Amino acid sequence: MKILLIDDDELDRALFEQTFQDAFPAGELVQCEDTEDLHSLAEAHRPDCILLDYRLRGNDGLSLLRNFSFSSDADARPPVIMLTGEGNEAVAVRALKLGSADYLSKNDMTAAALQTAISDAISDMQQRQASLAEQRRLRELATTDSLTQAGNRLAFTQALERKLSLASRHGAAFAVLLIDLDQFKPINDEYGHHAGDVVLIETVRRLRDTVRTEDGVFRLGGDEFTVILDLCPSAGDAAEVRERILQALTEPHCLPSGVSLMCGASVGMAVYPRDGDDAHALTHAADAAMYRCKRTQQQDRVAGPGPQDD
Repeated sequence: MKILLIDDDELDRALFEQTFQDAFPAGELVQCEDTEDLHSLAEAHRPDCILLDYRLRGNDGLSLLRNFSFSSDADARPPVIMLTGEGNEAVAVRALKLGSADYLSKNDMTAAALQTAISDAISDMQQRQASLAEQRRLRELATTDSLTQAGNRLAFTQALERKLSLASRHGAAFAVLLIDLDQFKPINDEYGHHAGDVVLIETVRRLRDTVRTEDGVFRLGGDEFTVILDLCPSAGDAAEVRERILQALTEPHCLPSGVSLMCGASVGMAVYPRDGDDAHALTHAADAAMYRCKRTQQQDRVAGPGPQDD
């Protein structure tokens, strides 16, 4: 356990060190009298808990605590316990409102009280971090396709709404590509669902390899996928990415048994704001383009939104 003590009074630090050693014989105490921001000190020392004096020369503990609370990620920063020379309920209330885990009076401090305060503060922080991690895990499960680990339909819907909100504010264009695999059902029927799963997983891998990190890849269900191309200046730029996707998906798929399978794709494209300025309009345009592609059976198997296609 590492504890960071911030106190500019040399005598108080010496007294605290003795109390700390009685409370945590194997603990590490880092002492600091500088009154720079807590974020920098926490980054430099990586303590499990911070003990912060209320009265500091040139600054005060509450100001440091306030800045720390607003500048740091709540689930990553160590807990802070406020120290003062005398019991002051008003200061205690202010400290707790600013995010302090606890409040201790130096005059009444004992090894037992210090041990309890630090242990409880660290335990509460760990429980909070575990709870937040579980919440993140559940959110990921709710928005992740379990087979391919791509975003699912819900993730696509949420990402598209966010993208529309940003694009409308900043006037940025982006594109939605709707991708449907060809000849996927015959592969499932002849070689089984395991072979189909291999194709689906490989499809997501190829899509991710083809687009940029900031672009989104999603599996809507079955053999249908979609890609959101971020910051796409023109339909021509989107069409170039579309062509690369098509080329990637027409490469044969090799099963572990050595069998090589061909599974092409039909790709429909819609560009914001040219083909729509809301989620329904864009997805409808991309869907119509994709089915037009399937109907025409063009050699390159790619279509855009009607006569506007570049």
